[in-house]
Amino acid sequence: MRTDAANPASTGSLNRLAYWALLALLLWAPIPLGSNRPWSSLLLTLLVASILVLLAVDWLRHHCPSRRRLFPLWPLGIAVLCFVAMQLLPLPAALVALLSPHAAALHSAVPSEGSVNWMTLSVDPGSNLDQWLLLFTYLGVFLLASVLVNNHERLFRFGMVLVIAASLNAVYGLFNYFNVGQFGFFRPASWWTAAFTGTYVNKNHFAGLMEMVLPLAMAGAAIALHRADGMRSGVAAFLTAWPQLGAVVLIGGALAMSGSRAGALILLVLLAAGFWAFLASVDARRTLRAVLGFTVIAAVLLVFLWQGGLGRLLSSDLRGSRVDVWLATLTAFSDYWLLGSGAGTYRWVFPQYKTAVIDPLIYDHAHNGYLELLLEYGIIGATLMAAFVTAALWRGVLAIRGAHDERARLLRLGLLLGVLAMLLHEVVDFNLAIPANGVVFFAMLGALSGAGRNGRRT
Repeated sequence: MRTDAANPASTGSLNRLAYWALLALLLWAPIPLGSNRPWSSLLLTLLVASILVLLAVDWLRHHCPSRRRLFPLWPLGIAVLCFVAMQLLPLPAALVALLSPHAAALHSAVPSEGSVNWMTLSVDPGSNLDQWLLLFTYLGVFLLASVLVNNHERLFRFGMVLVIAASLNAVYGLFNYFNVGQFGFFRPASWWTAAFTGTYVNKNHFAGLMEMVLPLAMAGAAIALHRADGMRSGVAAFLTAWPQLGAVVLIGGALAMSGSRAGALILLVLLAAGFWAFLASVDARRTLRAVLGFTVIAAVLLVFLWQGGLGRLLSSDLRGSRVDVWLATLTAFSDYWLLGSGAGTYRWVFPQYKTAVIDPLIYDHAHNGYLELLLEYGIIGATLMAAFVTAALWRGVLAIRGAHDERARLLRLGLLLGVLAMLLHEVVDFNLAIPANGVVFFAMLGALSGAGRNGRRT
């Protein structure tokens, strides 16, 4: 066992305080309606900024020699923040007309108290500023997780806290669903007769949290079964690992019962991918026990799934109106292709491009995170964001390949599968626009990309 004193990145009481504050933040974020209200979103931003200050003071006090290599992705992250800030800058009207003619036309068409000689690339600077603050929160959490989750013990606690947060949310949703909302959580009890949403408003966003954390719960179950390897009785081993196995059933069952069609599909993918990935990390002596455990769990989850989102997926029109929305969004993107309409401005831009098929409906989001990103950020901003996420994922893959500790490798596999699950869900939804889910996603991405820097244990 090595202590934090052996690790320059982990020295100092402020460093430890920042780490525990990060874990508390992850527990809190999903509770107030997914933090998807102005006050709760701003609170997240203030909390993240406060933890960053703690970390900065700790670095200054200890003159950490390795802080530069702790976040090699920072130039891309700063570039994204600067790009979104640039969309807010007042620029000469002639320059805006050259760079984004449609944005200039919109500014000219709307009466303004400001000078018509100066405009912003964003069609709505207020929404753009809100989105910049949210983006700062996400990238701040990424940095915190990348720096603070820097050894095996911290990685294990990080994963455990996320599993606890998702499990509590699932239990809350379970009670409300089957008791017709007697714990209404700021909403009428009748709401709960139709949806299994936990502390979220939308079942798809609740499913987003569950699908990100489910692979971590699976990794925890695999680790617990490995620890019980010395037991002669397989039954005794399963009894020893019952909390971890129970978390898999609880989180997976909540995902299945959410009624989310994308969640149902992703659950099937996670069961197959997790089964293969975790078994590939187990030596031959343990394979039979692991196969038995995951087969039983998969069978239980499939029963829940048939009663939940899978039935809805098989019986519904998969095309719906979303394809029409995506096509209209692509048309809008063609008018803002270079620098975007401004982060957070989709709801103001899209109504101008609605077709007769979707005209009666209100769309604040594209139900496709990638198309929405293209419209709001343009090619330049979207490329910067894609490069940041891709580079972080690649660092995570390298960390998994280079891991020598079995437990750390399983946890990083769980992080990777959870991040990929969310990226898959973004094809048909806007989960990352929900602050709690965005915070969890970027925290997992940060822990994944930063966890492999050293193998020291606390």
